[in-house]
Amino acid sequence: LNLIKSATGVSEIKFLNVANEKASIQLDAAEDLQIFANTSQQIKLRSGGADALTLDSSQNATFAGSINLSDSQPIKWGTENILSHNGTQTYLGSATSASVLTLQGSNVGIGIQPNSSYSNLQVKTPSSAYSLDLIGRDAGSNSESQITFWNSAQDAIQCAIYNVTNNLFLYTNGANRMVVKNDGKVGIGTDSPASLLEIFGSGNTLRLDSAANQSKTILLRNVGSGTAEIKTDGDLKLNAEDSGKTIQFFTVDTERARIDSAGTTTIKTDGTTQLILNRADSSIFADNTIATIQATADDPSAGQLGGQIQFTGGGTWSSNNYPTNIIFSNDSSGTLTERA
Repeated sequence: LNLIKSATGVSEIKFLNVANEKASIQLDAAEDLQIFANTSQQIKLRSGGADALTLDSSQNATFAGSINLSDSQPIKWGTENILSHNGTQTYLGSATSASVLTLQGSNVGIGIQPNSSYSNLQVKTPSSAYSLDLIGRDAGSNSESQITFWNSAQDAIQCAIYNVTNNLFLYTNGANRMVVKNDGKVGIGTDSPASLLEIFGSGNTLRLDSAANQSKTILLRNVGSGTAEIKTDGDLKLNAEDSGKTIQFFTVDTERARIDSAGTTTIKTDGTTQLILNRADSSIFADNTIATIQATADDPSAGQLGGQIQFTGGGTWSSNNYPTNIIFSNDSSGTLTERA
């Protein structure tokens, strides 16, 4: 069958008066259908009066509409499946649970078949790699990678996690809130921490909370022959803020002293320990003045009675139950009475 170009420049095979029947070109099962065009010519398949498929001389195909493939029929590149579908899921690659990319409704799985009950993006960690690698946008030393959380209108950043020069920042509400520096220092409220952990701010800058009636411990571990120290360049205040609570002092897991909410200080002894007030430049065994214990009223010079310093042993005074060489000052004149 030879087709001669018509006056309009078109050579056609037309099926007329087919109505609701099918028009087809059929070949025996063992035959191939080959359609040839001369160099620089195109082959077009038309449907509904418009071009549906155009094949040019460079073996490029142009589709005017969509391509409909039946389920389980992949799109291939050579022998490799590049796109597959099984009726409910679309795969980049072969239709398997380990496909590179799987689409199921609004869920996307990378290396995994997504579960509709989980997040929109699900990434399976390979056995010998990381789940997600972010590559810096620049090639220089300030190369940045960033995960950004936008509002629903996508016109304002709500928070972000990003890195600059090996420093990791946490950003919320227009400002950096936390940084992990490239030397391991952590800053909260500051981008330039001077210690392993620095918290910048006023008020309750550090709060350790829990459910009611739970104990808490700040442990300075492995000090050994060193010294554990709490230091300030201003006043230091220990405050048990609730009424009826105490500040307690322990050594070797045993309470040695306490201050209650009324201000009463109790120093506990077990018969072998003692309270020693020692001046740093004298020996407590050389008859030197060791220290001064003073108990006064508001204004002793006005004749107001002073407070009391009392030493007791066994509830009664006896020659063996109180220290010797105790000097008592009984009035504002400084009169001394020695009891020995």
